[in-house]
Amino acid sequence: MRQDGLHTRQRFRHYPSGPINARVHRAASVYTQHNAAANARDVARSASFWSDDAVLLFPGSPPVVGKNALLDYVADSFKDPDFSITCAGDTLMHGTARRLTGIATGLTVVIFGLGFCARGATGQAAPVSVAITHVTVIDVEHGRRLPDRTVLVNGNRIALVAQSASSRVPAGARVIDGRGEYLIPGLWDMHVHALRKGRSRWMFPLFIATGITGIRDTGSPLDSLLWYRNRVSTGKVLGPRIVGTGPLLDAPAAQYPYLTMPVASGADGRRAVDSLADAGVNFIKTYNSLSRDAFFAIATEARRRGIPIIGHVPYKVTAFEASDSGLKSIEHLTRVVGLCVPESANRRLDAEEAAARKRPGMTPDSIMAMFASVNSHEFAAFDERLCEQAGAHFAHNGTWQVPTQERDLHWTRTFLASDTTGNDPYLRYVPAEVIAFWTHYRDSVVARPFDGLPAQARYATKSRVIRALVRGGNGLLAGTDTDGDDANIFGVPGVALHHEIEAFVRDVGLSPVQALRAATLGPAQFLDATDSLGTVAAGKLADLVLLDADPLLDIRNTRRIRAVITNGRYFDRGALDSLLAGVEHAAGAPPSHSASVRSIEQIAINLNRSQKLHIHSPAEAAALGRAPVLSALRRARPSK
Repeated sequence: MRQDGLHTRQRFRHYPSGPINARVHRAASVYTQHNAAANARDVARSASFWSDDAVLLFPGSPPVVGKNALLDYVADSFKDPDFSITCAGDTLMHGTARRLTGIATGLTVVIFGLGFCARGATGQAAPVSVAITHVTVIDVEHGRRLPDRTVLVNGNRIALVAQSASSRVPAGARVIDGRGEYLIPGLWDMHVHALRKGRSRWMFPLFIATGITGIRDTGSPLDSLLWYRNRVSTGKVLGPRIVGTGPLLDAPAAQYPYLTMPVASGADGRRAVDSLADAGVNFIKTYNSLSRDAFFAIATEARRRGIPIIGHVPYKVTAFEASDSGLKSIEHLTRVVGLCVPESANRRLDAEEAAARKRPGMTPDSIMAMFASVNSHEFAAFDERLCEQAGAHFAHNGTWQVPTQERDLHWTRTFLASDTTGNDPYLRYVPAEVIAFWTHYRDSVVARPFDGLPAQARYATKSRVIRALVRGGNGLLAGTDTDGDDANIFGVPGVALHHEIEAFVRDVGLSPVQALRAATLGPAQFLDATDSLGTVAAGKLADLVLLDADPLLDIRNTRRIRAVITNGRYFDRGALDSLLAGVEHAAGAPPSHSASVRSIEQIAINLNRSQKLHIHSPAEAAALGRAPVLSALRRARPSK
């Protein structure tokens, strides 16, 4: 069965079938069964589990709503024939039948809540026939150039890829002269957090303008995932294709409690998987602090339900155990680097870390210094042969790696005090409030008083690990951890993906076509969607990027974008520039200091939880030596 252009096959349901209101009510039901007491607490503490954006997504909703109340409200809104969303006075959606309206001249993106009101385009507002003639198609599967091709897009599908001399362009088609141009599949960022805190307002247009036509969201509220995935797939919101996980599964004392379904036991894990599978998520995401019992129960139930698991390898589980249990992708190489170090060295490093953790008076600085020391020893003990064997093991199990190398590069440069990202010209597209937070976070939290060279060694080790894993046959996916928060500071959405694949070539040593596959064909293979995505071929979805230069000659040429086709909608350079201009204008709003302080306070709370610190006073935290952090810690004392 074909659903939104993607086949439903084997274990992976790309887009759950049935009307969204049925899915929403079913999710409400299973959450009630899952934990009625927890739902009552959610009502009391508002909808933080779901989304900070609920009031924007659903105008007029009650200010205090729990999971079930919010889900019922969404479902009732979709069924209500009088339900409407307006933008600048124009009704854009009315009940379930109205489509986006307001086509005029030029392209102006008016941002409303978390959606985009598309008022016409110098590109096209809806799919029509487009013929790109005399273009060089990049065959990412075989690493070759196919010169002088005509590519015909009809609706949201590629209808023809053939030699220009033998191709006939249908009457009425928009003809694009592709001489000297290069056509690649649309790019995917396989690790983002774009569906919360209003991020889609500025991230979605940046994704499209930089050729990112698909994203895998690896941790956002369930309401936002269901809403945006449906809205983008039906053309009501301009944005990349979306697959995602919804909330994380982690132990009750989670690092991110506002984004976590707490799992204390195997029984909890099974119920959580059932709830999320019934709600319609594409994946289940595991996180750091799950117990062994909980993780293996989650893996077993996910296999039974036919839904993949992805995520961090928990501290109490080895990477091989996780892979053997069905973990389909490992994020950030968690628990993987140690597989490339001899067992004797691993035992020594584990003992060193355990001893350091028991020392009294541990502070964030001393913990970071401990990790730096371990990283340096890992670099010295690295064994490429072991790493290649690990890559073969993961390949056999179908476990992919999403190393998020671009993110680590920012951290490395920050530790070395050589980060120039604050001067990145692309930052003009990022909201001023986010820039203020990133700058504050970098200056106050990250700049630790120890030698930055171990961090550089860590980045170099990861680069060697990726190269060896790929040589062993391990699948590689490009992802950035873009989140507009503390995961990837100064990581600009869309632009970060280009940095990621450039790092694969420059620092890892992959070829340009290997790097390009990690953002095109690799995601299609991972999603079991090669029938619809990943290459430029007839019958596939029309997600394409037209480049002014050859990416196989220089991977940096993926930035030289002339046009983007997303789900058959053609955006020329002028239309893309208009998208960027709208985002830049919106980004110029003055920053909210209170919001930045709140974010810093949350990070302080997370730091206490994740590192098991007990910092309850400025005196105890004095080693940090930074007033903004001390101020945050004063207000961020965890309850006893």
